[in-house]
Amino acid sequence: MKSLHIYLLLLFCLGLNTLSQAQTENSKLYYKFGIGSSFSGSGDVVFYEISNSLNYTFSPYLTGEVSINNGTAIGNLYTPSASLIRTDLNAIISLLNNKKVFDFRVGGGISYQYSPRTFVNSYTILNGEIQDITYTTEIINTPGFNSIVELVTRINKKSKLSVTGRLSYYGSIDINSGVSITLYRRL
Repeated sequence: MKSLHIYLLLLFCLGLNTLSQAQTENSKLYYKFGIGSSFSGSGDVVFYEISNSLNYTFSPYLTGEVSINNGTAIGNLYTPSASLIRTDLNAIISLLNNKKVFDFRVGGGISYQYSPRTFVNSYTILNGEIQDITYTTEIINTPGFNSIVELVTRINKKSKLSVTGRLSYYGSIDINSGVSITLYRRL
């Protein structure tokens, strides 16, 4: 199953590369692929994430973005397993837009998070060893808001690299903050 996902990702990237080479004019559409980590305040869980985004540049100072993030957590003593799927719809403003070197951007938007997590509910200690562990599963399935801070640097005419910080607020249910490194590719 994992090899199928890798194969589909490679096939998708090859298709994007072919599409980008076939265009003769500058497109306003970018595909972003990023890796990073985030921290969830409910349950103190650290997620390792992969993000996929499409950005459309409306003007040199305004960009729209839709993204899907998929994360998984390496379990700890009290949260042995957790995963995360988050979708975001953002508007991003370029504050210091120097097209030849870097771009400092801030933005925000709406977010939706789906995150099933398994927690330790109770356990028994017998002769110094933990036994009879009872688990419970909680599903966080909620809308929220997010804010983004991003520093983008240009690699060449079709590619950019960024470091992105994000904070997502889901009311009293969860708060999620994260950092990622993202590669842009003009479509």
